[in-house]
Amino acid sequence: MIKMDPHRIELSREIIIGNEAYKKLPEILEKLKLKGPALIVCDPTTFEVAGREVGQILEKDGFAVDKVLCSDVTEKELERVRSRADNFKFVLGVGGGRIIDTAKYVGTEESVPYISVPTAPSHDGIASSRATINKEDRRYSYEADAPTAIVADLGIIGDAPMELISAGCGDLLSNITSVEDWKLGQRDNGEYYSDYAAALSVLAAEIIISSSDMIKNREERGIRNLVKALISAGIAMSIAGSSRPCSGADHQFSHVLDYIAEEPGNHGHQCAMGALLSAELRDMDYSGIRETMEKLDIPTRINQTSFSKDEAFRAWEEAKNIRDRYTVLDVKDFDTESLFKRAGII
Repeated sequence: MIKMDPHRIELSREIIIGNEAYKKLPEILEKLKLKGPALIVCDPTTFEVAGREVGQILEKDGFAVDKVLCSDVTEKELERVRSRADNFKFVLGVGGGRIIDTAKYVGTEESVPYISVPTAPSHDGIASSRATINKEDRRYSYEADAPTAIVADLGIIGDAPMELISAGCGDLLSNITSVEDWKLGQRDNGEYYSDYAAALSVLAAEIIISSSDMIKNREERGIRNLVKALISAGIAMSIAGSSRPCSGADHQFSHVLDYIAEEPGNHGHQCAMGALLSAELRDMDYSGIRETMEKLDIPTRINQTSFSKDEAFRAWEEAKNIRDRYTVLDVKDFDTESLFKRAGII
């Protein structure tokens, strides 16, 4: 008999996707039996985009509501939000990836439900049970609770800056090489591997490739596919019990760039570039990844980014040391400059 150590799979109880989805919040809260008061976490921009109206909808329904504005996901900011969260029964993260991670982390630490209300599809944190936090000038991934509910308004998300839309696409494209790294961990180290979580993660990337024209044109179907793919990737991580289905050498490259580059780029864009390197290193056919990146204006060459060639070289060479995760970087030897040239990055 095959034995498997038990692990917990936590999924969101309610997911609402569509135009003016946030107007369904009172109905969702009633279903979840959540009573106020409520704390909205947002930044100045996302407060104007959606936070103010979300607050008004809840107040009209009889909820006491307050807000806290955040600028970044730092320890200082997190403590400030946590000190406010003591007085609230649930938290809503209204914003992009950093705001949602703040609400997620604080909700987990304070043992209160949190609701994900994304205003941009910039990464798969919309639905995941992981929170990325800045600590001591580095970014760390922490286990967290999955959102109790996700309310994704396609009208608001579809109006997000194209850079943020393409960032979410880039984050998802890197799932393809992340899963290959996970397979290496299972093959060489006996790591737990979930066929289902891996397949769901790759499917999310493939949907981006097949929907790239619609996404570029901001068609409703394309934006809907992107949002559902991001949520699916988050669910894949919940099923796996780790970020393995969606984070490999590609993400480690991005994390080191965040740490060492004078002007790091967008997380999703950097992960996609890391996927090109990871795929080239393992002799994969990655034409679909590259073509999608080019179509969506995701940088495929260093001269299209804010960081330098030397910074990118160093990030790739140091990527395997940023966390204890077995990837292609632990298996393959490489000459950095030659690899970057073969991948078409320089």
